Amino acid sequence: MRARVLGLRGAMTHAGGDPAAACRLLLDGARLARETDAELTAELLVTAARAAWAAGDPATLTQIAELGAGPGPAEHATLRRFSRHFAYLGSLTPQQPGPARYRHPPFDAAAWLLSPLPRPWVWPPVLLPHLTGGTEAMTAAHRSAADALRAAGADGALAMSLTSLVALELVTGQWSSGLANGVEGLRLAQEAGQPGYACHLHALLAWLAAAQGDSARCRALAEQSLTVAAPHHIASALALAHWALGLNALAEGRPDQAARLLGDVVSPGGPAEHFMVGWLVLPDLAEAWVRSGDPAPARAALARFEQRADPERAPHLHAPWHRCRALLSTGERTSARYESALEAAGASPFDIGRTHLLYGEWLRRNRRIKSAREHLHQATTHLHMLGARPWIDLALEEPRAAGDRSLIEPAADPASVSRRLTPRELQIARLAARGMSNSDIAAQLFLSPRTVGYHLHKLFPKLGITSRTQLYGRDLS
Repeated sequence: MRARVLGLRGAMTHAGGDPAAACRLLLDGARLARETDAELTAELLVTAARAAWAAGDPATLTQIAELGAGPGPAEHATLRRFSRHFAYLGSLTPQQPGPARYRHPPFDAAAWLLSPLPRPWVWPPVLLPHLTGGTEAMTAAHRSAADALRAAGADGALAMSLTSLVALELVTGQWSSGLANGVEGLRLAQEAGQPGYACHLHALLAWLAAAQGDSARCRALAEQSLTVAAPHHIASALALAHWALGLNALAEGRPDQAARLLGDVVSPGGPAEHFMVGWLVLPDLAEAWVRSGDPAPARAALARFEQRADPERAPHLHAPWHRCRALLSTGERTSARYESALEAAGASPFDIGRTHLLYGEWLRRNRRIKSAREHLHQATTHLHMLGARPWIDLALEEPRAAGDRSLIEPAADPASVSRRLTPRELQIARLAARGMSNSDIAAQLFLSPRTVGYHLHKLFPKLGITSRTQLYGRDLS
């Protein structure tokens, strides 16, 4: 009973925005339950790992791995699988010289779902599936779980679930869905008094605003995130907010400021350092330093990344790794590395578009005009689908600066009209397209049927339709 009380207090403390204190409570509970209750021990240790990740504390992840794998009556097969993940994460501590002591095990998405009723507090830490190769399976699992939690009216757990789902949707280029889920999750987290999850969602939505060129919204959202994350030392949210602000500075043509903000995430001892989120930030940081004319710090950061992450053995890291190497290369090696980045599996449309953009810029500087035009066209095609305005403008301006007016932005495709919808309208439109009634949609989104009807009436003209019959079966992804 004492262990369960500590687990409850730990979960509340984590949601309230103090992951380090939450981790201590959860570990105390796990030690109490270790000899008598395998299931409870597993739950407490995995929840503690989530908190340790948020606190940016890989050393504590090592302790969690040792507790989970240690001898005792509380044998638990799933916990032992988790412990292999935590041992790998713990070996990434900046104080540990050399490469990580462990290889990351294959990511088993199903192992994280410990019961039929979703329990997001025992899911992997935010962004871990993407960084360790389990993105697709975990995104699907998160979506199914979010539907189940909505149906059960589990608002508090739903906010936590959506935090993880939004992170995965944004880094894989599913921005419309990420925006809709992010706005919903933020509302739920604020209503439930969960500032820890709200500050992560603020940071994620700030990143999306930066990528789409909405600078004022980016800064406002990032500031809301930092107001909670900084005093409570929520390292993962701090890193995400700095990444958003750095990406925003890069989009606005201020590479020096971008390099400073992004450097805070990847530099050992930096004010926003996170031992794995920095891997995601590195390509933007390398670009910022190169555009500011000082590639030496980028080479040092790339060397640390190669030493700790071992990207040669991690296919999911190939695309950002080769892109960084291309940015910092000279001669024909540059072309080969850009090609490797474009051929790598798992890259998002945003990453692919930006790689084409950087490759096209390099080709034009080297007077390979025809090839440059082809890659810049590819860049605008991928970036246009996402509404990534600053990067589209760069792709269009690059040839125009040299007097070439042949490159034009692609025309809007019919599916892109869904971007005219507000996040709430997009949610309702998707559910209606699946054939759900107003009452069913209302129950799932905690609205009244009248409110659902109001939103449908507003969104029909934006989609160029006049009835829900024309909406049925429509792809709004």
